[in-house]
Amino acid sequence: AQGLQTPRVIQMRLIQCVEAALQNNREILIERMNVRVAGGEVERAWSEFDPFITSEVAINHVRQPSGTQLLGAEVSEQENIQFNVGIGTRIPYGGLIRLDFQNERAESNSAYQELNPQYSAALVFSVTQPLLQNFGRGPNLYRVRLAQNNQAISELALQNVVLQTISRVEESYWQLALAMENLEVQSMSLKLADEILEMTRAQVRAGALPPIATLQAEATRASREEGVIIAENAVLTAQRGLQHVMNVQPEMGQIFIVPIDQPADVQPVGDIESIITEAIENNYQLRQLQHQLKSAGLTRQLNHNLLLPRLDLVASIGLIGLSGDASDMMSRIIQTGRIIPDPTGASLGILETTTYTTP
Repeated sequence: AQGLQTPRVIQMRLIQCVEAALQNNREILIERMNVRVAGGEVERAWSEFDPFITSEVAINHVRQPSGTQLLGAEVSEQENIQFNVGIGTRIPYGGLIRLDFQNERAESNSAYQELNPQYSAALVFSVTQPLLQNFGRGPNLYRVRLAQNNQAISELALQNVVLQTISRVEESYWQLALAMENLEVQSMSLKLADEILEMTRAQVRAGALPPIATLQAEATRASREEGVIIAENAVLTAQRGLQHVMNVQPEMGQIFIVPIDQPADVQPVGDIESIITEAIENNYQLRQLQHQLKSAGLTRQLNHNLLLPRLDLVASIGLIGLSGDASDMMSRIIQTGRIIPDPTGASLGILETTTYTTP
């Protein structure tokens, strides 16, 4: 038939059509991206328990007039430099473990500061563990488990799209094979009708049959030709359906796929109950609902935990060190206990002090 002429005829097996459909299907590409995104959310949720490092640098310089002799200088001037580093991590039971190394340099013009500049360092190990709210793996692993459920749902959606694609390809492939077989049968029937028409016309010319026999043969031949036209349209429809589910790209040009596989023999059905049980276990909608119910249960447990009061156990242990440079001459201001009369009369007297230095 002229309608079936195509620029390029390709013979393909069913497995080749399935592979092409899986490779070119846009829905599968989208679902694969969704699975990767869901996997990234799982890693992001677990990252809350990754070790972390902190650092802090602070410089504070203060210069102000002294309002008391206890500061040891008429104009108090102090400079503090802090440099702290630490490492810590969260644990799945809600606790926080830290190890901090704190350093400080203090310099002052006060006469009372024996070490100038003064260096102090502390190594502190601390643990904070919630006892009620945020205690346990449930509330602390909520985001991880929720992300894992979402990843499982995405994987189920990908499997469902793959299975649906394979099913549509198989159905379209065998529909095309059946349509082409039917076209071959209809073409043979038309050829046979042409032969019968020629034989009938010869017999009418010889007087062996009445003229009405020619009309009957022509009607039969016309019916067979109609069957061929219907079969050709069925082949074209099945061809377009198979190419659609295979998502044939435009750059491939106009092609015509010819199935070369033959249908396999029908195998006897096994245990019906086991088949039904397996179908229920692998049902996409049911498995998706199971994960959604699991996520809802996790959310309910989290909300119940957040209703508890906050009670934390905090413990720390550390080592503290102090060092510095001693001044070449250290001054001391000591009260003698004597009251000297104020010559100006502004007060009852002045408390006597004495200043001495030590090398």
